[in-house]
Parts: sequence; structure tokens; C-alpha cells
Amino acid sequence: MKLELTEKDVFLLKLAVSVLILFLSVRFLVMPQLSRRQELCIRLEELAETRQEMEDSIASVPSLKSSATARLEELLAADGWVYAQSPGRVTDSRLEVGERTQDRACLLYALDEGERIISAVLDEDQAERVSSGTQFDMKAAMSDGSRITGTAQVDYVEKGADGMFYARLSFDRPEISIGQTVELSCRMQTENYTVCVPVNCIYTEDIMGAFYVYIAEERQGILGTEWKVRKVFVRILDQNDTAAAIQSMELTAESRIVTGANKPLADGDTVRIVL
Repeated sequence: MKLELTEKDVFLLKLAVSVLILFLSVRFLVMPQLSRRQELCIRLEELAETRQEMEDSIASVPSLKSSATARLEELLAADGWVYAQSPGRVTDSRLEVGERTQDRACLLYALDEGERIISAVLDEDQAERVSSGTQFDMKAAMSDGSRITGTAQVDYVEKGADGMFYARLSFDRPEISIGQTVELSCRMQTENYTVCVPVNCIYTEDIMGAFYVYIAEERQGILGTEWKVRKVFVRILDQNDTAAAIQSMELTAESRIVTGANKPLADGDTVRIVL
């Protein structure tokens, strides 16, 4: 079969194709516009939420302002006097007369019902013997003249910028007040040493920085037997506040170490032994 199109049929076919193309173009044009509109709606909703948050923040400002105003009014009513809200003791003041108050803590105080600790200052030798958990015997004089005893335990030890060591201790006597001074003592078992002497009989060489003691020895002189002192260099094995363990090849069990003198000594001086 052979299909023949007339001029009218061709015209109608072209018109149908043109309408279809126009319909597709309009459809693709409308869809992006709808997507754009939805995006604008979402942004408007976000702006509305942000505006509400700003209004809520602004609404809270008057309450803060009124609170600050109330505190100033209380200060004026108290004639400028500042009272602590809880009982305690002032531990540090950073105020000077005529100086402008800074934006920091001007007064530090410890609460009466707060945690209480003991702060102890140690030198390097003491710090070597103390560690976390070390137990101390504690004595304290009370305001009524009585004395109490207890125990204190080291929580930690840290070195300060000044080279000293600072120990924090917890204790078991709640009646001790803030700022009160206590006495701490501790006994420790050390090694057994052959020669132990008082620390005041140990001298230091100025040039070498070495340690030495004086020993008294019998020598024959013009007037007969005399006691003369001789310098003996020693090495310190251990030491505390009162005694030191020393070592030297020149020291024996029979050595007479000079523990005190009524005048400065020098190597070779003649002395008289007082028992």
C-alpha cells in the first residue's frame, strides 16, 4: 500500500510537532522555577528561626541587666561594704589602696566547711625522702592553750619555680582552723652506717667544695704529749637535719672526731680535749 500525504496533512503534522516541542520547553522551564521557589521557602524558614533565636536572646538581656542593677543597689545600700556569702577566712588580698580594681579575683578566701589541707615546704634532701603516701605525726597548739596530736598523709609533692618542693598533706583533725601552724615529724628507717657525726662538725672547703672533719691525734712535742687536730676529707653518705653518715679511708673506730670547739680550728692546731 502506498501512503500519499496531501499538503494539508503535512501542515497538520508540522503543527503537531511544533506544539509538542513548545510543551516540552514550557515544562522544563516551569520545573526549575518550582525548585527555585522551594529553595527560597526553605531559606525563609531558616531566617525566621534565626530571628526567633535573636529575639529570645534580646529578651534575656533585660533580666541580666536588672540582676546587675540589683547587685549594685545592694552594694550602695551596704555603703560599699562587701560581705562574704559563706563563712570563711581570707587567704589572699590583691587590692591596694587607691588602685583600680582589676577584672580578676581581688580577694581569695577559704570556706570554713570546705576541704582543708596542710601545705609544707621541703628542701631537696627532705623531698627525696618523702613521696605520696608518706605518714607524718602531727602536733598543733590550739587557741585555748591545749595541744592536739594526729596524723597527716602526703598527697603529692611538686617542685616550685623557686627550687623548693611543696607538699600537700591531708589530715584527720577537723578542729584545726584555717591558717593554723602545725608541727610535722616523721621517722624513717635508713641503712646502718659505721660513722655518724653531728652535722655541725662537718666543714666545707671553699675552693673545692669538698667536705671534711677535724680529728684529734696524740703527738710528741716540746712539752711532752700534745693533742693536735688534722683535717680529714670525707664523703657524706646520708644526712638529715641533725646528723650525717660519713665515710673516709682515714677514719677508724678509734678516730676522735672533733664535734665542737670554742674557737675556729685550722689544720695542725694544738687543742685540749674536754670530755
